[in-house]
Amino acid sequence: MPLRSTLIGFSWKQPPPLEMSYKDSRRDDERFEVHRAVLIGPPGRLPMTGFAVNLSASGAAIQIDDWDITCREAWLIALNQSDELWLAGLLPDCISCWVVTFDDGVLRVHFSREAGLRHLLREAIERLRAA
Repeated sequence: MPLRSTLIGFSWKQPPPLEMSYKDSRRDDERFEVHRAVLIGPPGRLPMTGFAVNLSASGAAIQIDDWDITCREAWLIALNQSDELWLAGLLPDCISCWVVTFDDGVLRVHFSREAGLRHLLREAIERLRAA
């Protein structure tokens, strides 16, 4: 028995490894190629225009217009993983989303896992696929 356990009066054991189920992983959602104009930006800041080029019920890839030529928005350059953004153009209301990555003008975001929002996004995907 280690000295620390002897002094405190109990035996210390390592907890068992945490086992998590990734059955409902965000990456399990089917992804669709789309071309939908959107606005995206941090709450309270001027949004930038772009196109959702890949969409699922859990996230999107957004091609930012002219990001390398006229990137005047400092917030876009200073993005960090998990920063909150607002996305307009997919649903009638703005969607809150979080940054995953920003590379080569493509901003990847993920959406809330809330069931109501996922249902609305699936309906929007079906409408975009039918168009």
